[in-house]
Amino acid sequence: MKLFHAPVAMAMLAFASPAALAQDAAMSAQDYVAMAASSDMFEIQSSQIALEKGQSDAVKQFAQEMVADHDQTSAQLAAAARQEQVEVPSAMMEKHATMLEQLGNASGAEFDAAYIEAQVMAHQEAVALHSSYAENGESEPLKEVAERAVPIVSEHLEDAQAMGNM
Repeated sequence: MKLFHAPVAMAMLAFASPAALAQDAAMSAQDYVAMAASSDMFEIQSSQIALEKGQSDAVKQFAQEMVADHDQTSAQLAAAARQEQVEVPSAMMEKHATMLEQLGNASGAEFDAAYIEAQVMAHQEAVALHSSYAENGESEPLKEVAERAVPIVSEHLEDAQAMGNM
């Protein structure tokens, strides 16, 4: 599978580096919720597109897992945010919206490769985000959400990386 399609690669440059996220010990609960919610929205919506446009059974199976798992993490995030009186955004961040648009413009085998590439990048960011907040977050309910998310998104990252090496 060919990786690093120019339009998607350019959009991915907008992602914060995982190292930068890990160093952000002062992330507010609102910032964490905004980033985590946007990440989940991207995972769900990009995977819904993959269910329609994906060419391989492996991509479609992975996409189905992403929708199910990220629906669950979104619900957990929303519940903890309500408990902490933190607003959950209804729209994804611009960087995720740009990547989603790029994916929507891809087709055929190019789509599959671009989708997997985007999943690797998004899950690298998500692992760093959740790990950082789990260690340094200010809200106990949100830290618990982050702690539960780390193994899930780590597994997704491993699966996406394996698919990218096919």
